[in-house]
Amino acid sequence: MVRLVTCFTLIALSVLSCSKEPPFSSLQPSPVAPAPKAATAAEDRATLVAFYHATGGDNWRRKDNWLSDEPLDKWYGVQTNDQGRVITLRLSYNRLSGSISPQLANLSNLEHLSLSYNQLSGSIPPQLANLKYLEALSLWGNWLSGCIPDSLREIWLNDLDRLGLSFCQENDSFNIELVFLDEQDFTASQKALFQQAARRWESIITAGLKDINYSDNPYNHWNAELGAWLRVNDTVDDLRVFVKTQKLDGNYLAAGGPLLVRWENGLPIAGGIVIDRSSLQLLEDKGFLLEVFLHELGHTLGFSPWFWNAFDFDVLQNPSHANPAADTHFSGWQALQAFNNAGGGPYQGAKVPLESGGDDSHWRQSVFGDELMTPNWVWPYAKRLSAITIQVLADIGYQVDVSQADAYQLPPLGSAKLAADPSLPRGNCQIHNGPIYVTDEQGRLVQTIQP
Repeated sequence: MVRLVTCFTLIALSVLSCSKEPPFSSLQPSPVAPAPKAATAAEDRATLVAFYHATGGDNWRRKDNWLSDEPLDKWYGVQTNDQGRVITLRLSYNRLSGSISPQLANLSNLEHLSLSYNQLSGSIPPQLANLKYLEALSLWGNWLSGCIPDSLREIWLNDLDRLGLSFCQENDSFNIELVFLDEQDFTASQKALFQQAARRWESIITAGLKDINYSDNPYNHWNAELGAWLRVNDTVDDLRVFVKTQKLDGNYLAAGGPLLVRWENGLPIAGGIVIDRSSLQLLEDKGFLLEVFLHELGHTLGFSPWFWNAFDFDVLQNPSHANPAADTHFSGWQALQAFNNAGGGPYQGAKVPLESGGDDSHWRQSVFGDELMTPNWVWPYAKRLSAITIQVLADIGYQVDVSQADAYQLPPLGSAKLAADPSLPRGNCQIHNGPIYVTDEQGRLVQTIQP
């Protein structure tokens, strides 16, 4: 992995500090001009109105009662105290754009500010340090740049015990490490194809995640789907994938998904992929093993509804488990935009459509045709990794390079189904649905999430 240090970085997961200052104990806060204090609830209202217009409020996903005469605690995402002063502003996953206005410092009673997973850009205003009651600040998943202001770093050290910011790391690229269980079951050429698939995803994800060190708290769990003990007792940088081949029941060619995830943002640390033993050699001989592994790595990186639900990414809408006829869809704004750009503008159903009636884990075959993350493998047609799929990863917090996508346009609605070559294997994939283990950066188990 290339290791770089940069002091001006686009961020998709968290804001990074690039300061080259001495250790924290010797830091002195930079002078911050005092922000005017809002003296009344009316001034809080004016501040929120200005914030709405500055962050593209007309395009927000939810804006219930904003700009109305309703009390501020009736506005979506706003909570007030007994005096009507704003104490909480929670607008995560709400399609905010533009920059973070320093005028937010006028909300002088603010205790909780959550603007994570939007499309905010620019730098963090140092005036936020004047919010003396602020206890929690979350800005993950935006496109913020620059370093954390010294004034905010000092507050984080003393008061903001739940601050959603992290500091510069040298690792600025994304790494996928493959661990082959029972290596003798894979030929050298098959391993090379798997490595090629990993390098493709590494070229798409442009920023590394926080390394997780398990040396003091080893991970050691039996995984029934892989039929193996999975052990991690070192540092993971950034994703480790355990790979195995064994017989899969039914019409499944492969299975995959995340197994171990980060507590701070829900993104995977480790995952598992199984390739059906009886199909492995034929898939390689016919030239489709690379596509199958690309597909399963997509699930392992986070294209998984069970994963979306477990970590409240709020992107899976109308799940079909209880209603197989539901119009299940993915609502992340970046995938939605890519869908429209690929010819989905005239589509009349809910966007972006997922295959319903099963596990909701793939794009809808009748709409997407031969896109990589559709459920049914119909060959000899090539599966293309579209910008829509890449933007799913952006919507859950990765930083991506969408220019790495294959050329892809949605097929015309109602077009003929692809004809399969009967000599080739047909099937689909199975999503990992076992427990997901959540650990902190020291490898300590924080939570176990059951299906």
